[in-house]
Amino acid sequence: MIRMHFDRLFRTKRFYVAVLCVCGLSILSLLGEIQAFSKASVYYFILSRHGIGAFFIAMSVISVFPYALNYSIDVESRYEYGIFSRCKRRNYCWANILVTACSAFLTVLLGYLLLYLLLRLRYPLLLPEEEEQLLLYAQQDGLTPYEQLLTGRIPFLYFLSVFTTEAMGYAFLACVTLTVSAKVKNAFILLSVPLMVYFGCQYLTNILRLPWIFRWDNIMSHGGYFALLSNNPGIVLTEVILYFSALIVICGFIFTKLVKGSKGHD
Repeated sequence: MIRMHFDRLFRTKRFYVAVLCVCGLSILSLLGEIQAFSKASVYYFILSRHGIGAFFIAMSVISVFPYALNYSIDVESRYEYGIFSRCKRRNYCWANILVTACSAFLTVLLGYLLLYLLLRLRYPLLLPEEEEQLLLYAQQDGLTPYEQLLTGRIPFLYFLSVFTTEAMGYAFLACVTLTVSAKVKNAFILLSVPLMVYFGCQYLTNILRLPWIFRWDNIMSHGGYFALLSNNPGIVLTEVILYFSALIVICGFIFTKLVKGSKGHD
């Protein structure tokens, strides 16, 4: 079942188009910076693409595009009934969750890696003054766990860690969208789910004053809450992956329950 879902993912053009869209959107978001600064670094540009706004809105839609709408497509085409005749609904649901998470994760990660390679062709990894500043901050223990990797032997690990952290967040949002698709079939509403989740969580955490561990959007950026607990970048990245994996598993249980309870599956 999992193999079938991955085969469907990699045979569709949506996945490859989405990877290119992530890279292209990132470049578009950096055009102003590229035009303003003839002398800059890859590190500066990667930092410049962060922020909640048009970039996040577009990225959330792109991450959903490759596979998160797959269940609603299967229902509309009645393809799911042919699958259910050959396997258990539970297996179908969990395979859908896994492939949806992997599709969003790979879409964002590969798109960002492509962006990194394109920037690297023209710009240095770090400017000399940035290296000096990072070393100064390192002596004062002023670097984030991920930034410590920039002063190590393999600076690329910093970018890989940042990309992986952000990709895990978008994988979670894609799984939330898939879960909602068990009850909602309108494509426009489904594409809007990540934004609803973001602003809804923002409102609840502020009103209820929930602990920082509930700020998954903050964790998407350099580890958030987990970066406060440890200075070890490896530990922070592991905790981030486990955190979002746990949220994805919760989505899996909810999605499975909703699909089994949906009319037409009895």
